[in-house]
Amino acid sequence: MMLTPRRIEIFKAIVDEFVQTAEPVGSKTLMEKYQLPYSSATIRNDMMVLEEMGLLEKTHTSSGRVPSTKGYKFYCEHLMEHRVDNQLEVAVRQQLASKPLNLDDAIRESCNILSQMTNLTSGVLGPDASRQRLEHVKLFPISNRSAVAVFITDLGHTENRTFQFDDDLSVED
Repeated sequence: MMLTPRRIEIFKAIVDEFVQTAEPVGSKTLMEKYQLPYSSATIRNDMMVLEEMGLLEKTHTSSGRVPSTKGYKFYCEHLMEHRVDNQLEVAVRQQLASKPLNLDDAIRESCNILSQMTNLTSGVLGPDASRQRLEHVKLFPISNRSAVAVFITDLGHTENRTFQFDDDLSVED
């Protein structure tokens, strides 16, 4: 089995849709939303091949597919555009150069800048991260405006960070 241009197009659409919705992706969604020029049966067959290749997983027998860890890795290494906006790069360089930092502080500050600029949570694993995978993230509320996140790797390494929020959050959030 090989990755044909059609399978790559289908796989990329599945990852893009799953990242947007966090819902399993079916052939009907791909045909309608991404206007893929293939029949539903062709898309389902290619999804099955992508699953056999380990790039996709089924969450339930009748549901759509979701990217596997191997699939995400393939997507990031081969399909994702790796562009950094020049203004963003200049801003990060200026912010990091504005104060003397050791390596740990520079990494931590870079993570904070990334989080602020994207409005997303970001995290960094230490130097042995190439041999570890993030296994669990657990959040423990401290108050309505703060929580502790505990990160646990497959090798048992743990890190924790306290996060502050601008708005009050309930336990359900």
